Amino acid sequence: MTTAYRLFLCMLLCTCHASAGPDNAVVQNGLATSSSIDDETTIKIKSITTQLSSMMKDKRRIDKRKYQQNDNEDDMHQQAADILSRPFVTFAYAQTLDGMLAATTSDQTDALTKSTSNMLLSCPESIKLTHHLRNMHDGILVGGSTFLLDQPRLNCRLSPTSTSSYSIEDPMPIVLDTHLNNLQRLLFDDIISIQEENVDIPEDITIDKIKAHNPIICCSSNAAKSFLDLLELFQDQHEVTKRKKRNKKSYNIIVTKKIDENGDIENELYLPIKITLQVTTYNKKEDDIVEELIVTLLPCQIHTHKLDLRHVLHQLYNQFDILSIMVEGGSGILSSFLNECIVDGMKKSSKIVDCVCVTTTPKVIGGKWGLPIFRGLDILSGRTDRTYDTSKKNKKDDKDTDVSESFSDQMLNRMITFKDCEFVSLGQDSIFLGRL
Repeated sequence: MTTAYRLFLCMLLCTCHASAGPDNAVVQNGLATSSSIDDETTIKIKSITTQLSSMMKDKRRIDKRKYQQNDNEDDMHQQAADILSRPFVTFAYAQTLDGMLAATTSDQTDALTKSTSNMLLSCPESIKLTHHLRNMHDGILVGGSTFLLDQPRLNCRLSPTSTSSYSIEDPMPIVLDTHLNNLQRLLFDDIISIQEENVDIPEDITIDKIKAHNPIICCSSNAAKSFLDLLELFQDQHEVTKRKKRNKKSYNIIVTKKIDENGDIENELYLPIKITLQVTTYNKKEDDIVEELIVTLLPCQIHTHKLDLRHVLHQLYNQFDILSIMVEGGSGILSSFLNECIVDGMKKSSKIVDCVCVTTTPKVIGGKWGLPIFRGLDILSGRTDRTYDTSKKNKKDDKDTDVSESFSDQMLNRMITFKDCEFVSLGQDSIFLGRL
């Protein structure tokens, strides 16, 4: 190799190194470096979380002031007390441009058997925001179907370097499972009704499908009682079979129930029940494997065959000191919460959602296979007569126009409207932050 050629290679390497620039350069040939992108993402995430934190503090301060001002008025006092006894609720979910939360595994003309609610819609920057939001809430709430199908961990996955100003803490996993059918499917791969004659008690309990750490499962008081009876029958059956032959597994079930100090039997129906499931798998040639699962049942009141969300929030606040909850889905849960926020015939302060942080990703699923976010939301809920009031009819206009305008006005009056709204671009996604 000639000296001139060696000199040319050295100059070329130096030029490439200079073009690469320092790691913290903002722009390189018109393109942002990864370092600058990370810095920009951090700033935007910090801005969003700071605003949300401010909303939380403002809500608590305003609620306390209302409570103190209306101390002598029974109705307003009770209303303010209800507000103070529930957590701050944030909606945080990802959607496609056409408003889909997930894709279904079957045509929607058939029964919706399964959905892919754990489909990764968000870009990496938005996912990072999601875990920052989880880190600043005391609890993260999902529905029973999501808990069953996705088997989510419901934790906060942030690196220590990504949170310099505060510590990383996992939120409490919260599941709404009215009849505990989804919990039974996870543990027994079936739904067992002990009220049936000749009921087949399962031979095994599988605990590795529940990935969330020590979840709180909200259910009806009847479902909690039936589930405890089922566990007792399972334990009795296992003791019988254990005497006949050596099993490959052994089970130890510990139930701890909180007792009302005042002896209020009715109140005891809604006290937490901690269940510890210990499963030991015996191996002849290797060490035995011991697994443990802890779940806490939180019995709550029922309203129209579903959990009373207001009582659920009240329970979480009073029994576990949960001051803030992040609701992630699925579709039925999101719709149920917003159905409680329809303002027609209700006082504005009776809403149970405080803030919404929605990630919209530039993707489209389509109506055939897509699962709409708010398919269970009924803006006209409680309106029994949708006909037009002829006494208010403007005779100069045709009838159809009058009906349409009247219907539109009523729809506008009932629509859920957000305040202090802001859109932030994050990676390829758009983040909407608004207050209810």
